[in-house]
Amino acid sequence: MQDTDYDVGMENAGEGGIPDEAQVPEEEKPKRRRKKAEDELPQAVSDDDQHGGNIAEPSGEHSDIGDEEPLHDEPGISEESTDEVSDVPRRRERGLDSYGRVIYDQSESGQHDLSMLTGARNARKILTTTIDGIDTDGDSLPRVVFYVGTVKVLIPFTEMGMDLNPEEIDPGRAAGIIDSMLGAKIDYMVRGVDVRNRLAGASRRAAMLLRRRTILNARLEDDFRIKVGTIATARVLQVYRASMLVEVYGYQTYMRRNAASNLWVNDIREFVQVGEEKPVEIVELERDPQTGEVTHMAVSIRGVDDAPQTELRVGNTYTGNITGFSDTAYFVRVAGVPLDVRCPINSNNVMDIMGAGDYVKFVVRGVYDERPTGSIRKVIKKAVSGIR
Repeated sequence: MQDTDYDVGMENAGEGGIPDEAQVPEEEKPKRRRKKAEDELPQAVSDDDQHGGNIAEPSGEHSDIGDEEPLHDEPGISEESTDEVSDVPRRRERGLDSYGRVIYDQSESGQHDLSMLTGARNARKILTTTIDGIDTDGDSLPRVVFYVGTVKVLIPFTEMGMDLNPEEIDPGRAAGIIDSMLGAKIDYMVRGVDVRNRLAGASRRAAMLLRRRTILNARLEDDFRIKVGTIATARVLQVYRASMLVEVYGYQTYMRRNAASNLWVNDIREFVQVGEEKPVEIVELERDPQTGEVTHMAVSIRGVDDAPQTELRVGNTYTGNITGFSDTAYFVRVAGVPLDVRCPINSNNVMDIMGAGDYVKFVVRGVYDERPTGSIRKVIKKAVSGIR
């Protein structure tokens, strides 16, 4: 740098060989200035980019789902009254923890949750949650309640997709239906966000319609993707003693006790809980001949049990333990086989009183309702009823 300055000066020197600094071009002089503080800051991000406002408008494929009628009786969270996320106040620092990290005021730290819900609404995205509670208000229909971070999300009963007339159903009955679904896993689509009050409105019905269209009623070449014999995943929504309500890709159907297991089931609630997901086989399926939409579906867990299946031949003799009994029959489980054989009381050739746990010999007599039936011939060993 010194040599360059020297050569430039000598070319412009006077008679004495002394460089004339006044003749040095002004642009050649080094320009030094103090860097301003604002130059060191990164370029500001617009509110739209920061909060998901630049999400592209979805294609027409989903427009009919998201453009359904707004939520009913939900002031402050309708699609028309949605506030911008940029109005969320900045988080306030409360101090430092033992590691030197900043502690924020929890009541003002929901900006990320609001941004996520707003982005999901703009993109018409399906989200999944668990039903946490019920919100009731006088004589009006109840609403499902759950939380996304610090944001309270409400789903009106009319948006739960239960196929019930809201004008005819009693609020108490509606509350009982939601109560039986506490802990169930459901899909939903955000329909509105109230930033100032940290509330959001959602619809399960819209998510169910979208899942039916994209999965249940989807086609692969010349056939439907879902058909009889397909192994699908069902979500358990309600569980009763002799039946349970499940959802398969947006379609709800009841599963009876005899389809819930290969074993004899006295109470389904003993081995299935609300909120679980079970692999099921679609055993019945009917579609509208014009639209292709599913109008009827029956599913079964029996065909997809993880345990190996063993065929019991009619006329053969086996041994097993009595697992339970009813007013009309005993149920015997073959050793090593995940299957219960129904032995009617009037067909047994045993005079002894039998109970659960007894080890007996029986003969397979036939098959009824896809289940083997038999006749107990002898009690080999009584179960130990207690400690002497």
